[in-house]
Amino acid sequence: MNITKVSNYFTKNFGYDRNDIINSPLQILMTPTIRKVHSQVFMKWVKDGRNNNEDLYIIKKVYPLTKKGYINPSFKFYKAYLRLEGDI
Repeated sequence: MNITKVSNYFTKNFGYDRNDIINSPLQILMTPTIRKVHSQVFMKWVKDGRNNNEDLYIIKKVYPLTKKGYINPSFKFYKAYLRLEGDI
């Protein structure tokens, strides 16, 4: 999982230059404890599938690291798209 896009807010508040962070692995924003288990938890989520009772817009609290290594509590928003074959 690589970072493909960042907002102006991200570059301003996290201290990364857009050109330095694009195409970097997502794990560079994770604390060491989360980094250790993230892939396993994500693959379990993919294998088990999603709960169909979730909202269309999902908000999760995340704790990414700034370029200086500080934790910056943030909210991640994403939209669940519905298809005939199921949720994505």
